[in-house]
Amino acid sequence: MVPIMVLLCLSGTVNAVSNGTTTTQQSCLTSIAKTLNSLSVNDNTALQLATQASAYQSITKHSSVDYEGYSIGYTYDSSCAVTTMTVDLNFLLNGTRILLVSEDSSITRVLNTTLEDGPAVSAENVPLIGSLWAGWEFYKPTSVQMWEAEVDYTQPTVSDPDASSKYCDYSGYYCALFSWAGLENSAAGASGIAQAGTAAYDNWTSSTQNTYYQMWTEFYPTQSLVVLCSESDKVAAGDSIVAWAYNYAASDLSDDEYQVIVNDGTQHSGCGQSSYTFSYMGVSYYAAFITEEPDGYLLPKFTTYSMDSYVYYQGGSYEGAQPLWNSGDYTGYNITDGTYVEAYPGSMSSSAFSTYWSASY
Repeated sequence: MVPIMVLLCLSGTVNAVSNGTTTTQQSCLTSIAKTLNSLSVNDNTALQLATQASAYQSITKHSSVDYEGYSIGYTYDSSCAVTTMTVDLNFLLNGTRILLVSEDSSITRVLNTTLEDGPAVSAENVPLIGSLWAGWEFYKPTSVQMWEAEVDYTQPTVSDPDASSKYCDYSGYYCALFSWAGLENSAAGASGIAQAGTAAYDNWTSSTQNTYYQMWTEFYPTQSLVVLCSESDKVAAGDSIVAWAYNYAASDLSDDEYQVIVNDGTQHSGCGQSSYTFSYMGVSYYAAFITEEPDGYLLPKFTTYSMDSYVYYQGGSYEGAQPLWNSGDYTGYNITDGTYVEAYPGSMSSSAFSTYWSASY
């Protein structure tokens, strides 16, 4: 896919710069970013509306509840106009399930209250650096700020690597695969990650195998779980995905303020968080393009897929990550079980690289 670059400011003005080729998807993403950036959400008002709703009170009765944050869900038409926007609040119930409360963009009424399928998951750095990541992480060696990370890919298909023995139901564990782009302050996200991407799950209910996909965003660890939106469950294997993380310093604004968006060009929908003050992490110096086995989950088998990777950094221009690869300004990661490699990235060519599954242990 043709890469995009979105420069944002608080007034909602957006400038798009690309490699010179304009596409429908590029125009749509530029328009969407501008629309999301212009939406002002009062967190307290949204929380009050959600928690006073009868459906919320009925579901959460006798449950422990933690508020995890909100995302903006959106859809758009063939002319790239955003047709619907929802403010989607995420609540963690009893430490295991996400309750999604969707409100209209004016925060005047609750549209839907949904208890999401599957577990609540975080995309995060791990104690054994790289053991659950496969991909490349880029930086400039002189502490130059990294302002944007964008990745374009086709959603890989996941499956149970050993369905006859129900590997993806081992002692109740799910199989899970995350694909994402993110900005970091330090290597392996040790000081935080602003990230967006997709999740793919495989598990069993008795003799029935279940596979499903989601879109998500997260400011880790301030948000301890990935944040879903009303459009999250529309993703399917084979969909055209663009995920990016953006630091507003690129628009001469605060260097600890971010936007993260994941867009499904096949379904004409997506999720985003805008104007998020991420003081925990602060300035970003690294851009990461990662396939992840979330901590506490098993690795499913997945189809080989390509990540087209693009960056924008201080003093530079929006470009593919190939020049950073050529100059050796990167760190590579393999998913391992401590002994064997389970998934690994290939070499970069024309700013794209493939990620391969080899085994699940």
